[in-house]
Amino acid sequence: MNSQLGRNENSIIYLTPAGDLKPLQAQIELALPGVTRGYAVLEVPKSALHPERVLFVRRVTGNILRRAGGGVEVVYRGTVPNKFITRIR
Repeated sequence: MNSQLGRNENSIIYLTPAGDLKPLQAQIELALPGVTRGYAVLEVPKSALHPERVLFVRRVTGNILRRAGGGVEVVYRGTVPNKFITRIR
């Protein structure tokens, strides 16, 4: 089995074009719950995404978790093979 981002072709993956966010910034701008703290920053090139699987691109609004929002997220259905992913930190 090859490694990939996303469990299967129906997985929903949340990405952001803002590659310079620190974990706390990502929590605030993407309105993530406090328990979802990413420690790695992964780069996924746009060319690795199938355009028909991009569900939408939107600006994140604030939520009941008291996260401000304001960042941009890309919601993608499918997987991304590890050969396209680069770990930044």
